[in-house]
Amino acid sequence: MGLRIVRTDGGRANVARTLLLRAFPFFVFSVLTSNFAGFLNAVFIFGSERKCLHDYVAGTKVICVKQSGRQV
Repeated sequence: MGLRIVRTDGGRANVARTLLLRAFPFFVFSVLTSNFAGFLNAVFIFGSERKCLHDYVAGTKVICVKQSGRQV
């Protein structure tokens, strides 16, 4: 899809950061709050930086990556 998750400084986001900080806490919180956390998380995408709440917590952002002309 041409998307990549990176740290806010542009560095590579490792698996631990991606799973432990970005995904797992919001999964647990969503289950405990009957998915209210999922709704709240998604609402943040409409802010000026266009980042979800999990991006702020994990210190990550999603960027578009151009394909190098090859078919995927």
